[in-house]
Amino acid sequence: EEFIKEWATREEEFLNRTVFIDEAGFHLHMVRTEGWPPIGKRAVTHVLSARGASQTIFGAVCSSGIVALSVRLPKASKKRKVAGSSKTIHGNNGDGGGTKGSHYQEFVL
Repeated sequence: EEFIKEWATREEEFLNRTVFIDEAGFHLHMVRTEGWPPIGKRAVTHVLSARGASQTIFGAVCSSGIVALSVRLPKASKKRKVAGSSKTIHGNNGDGGGTKGSHYQEFVL
């Protein structure tokens, strides 16, 4: 019985002292690619381009509520045209993109 009381106290203390951090990515220009047409009609639709920036949202939550929220926007594209050609070059700054540990560290500190 004493063990159960001690365990319940530890769990409550853990929940009061813990902050949970999470990351979620969102593609803002997502479009439907499938659907059902009315009976007897053909499924034809005009859809805007699905290209666009994705955003990453960092969140920190504890037992008392939301601690912090942060939105991370992607860097601008480094795409450029080759002179006298229809080809394009994608610049590469060597970081590989994506979310890194340093992004979490920035968010927490």
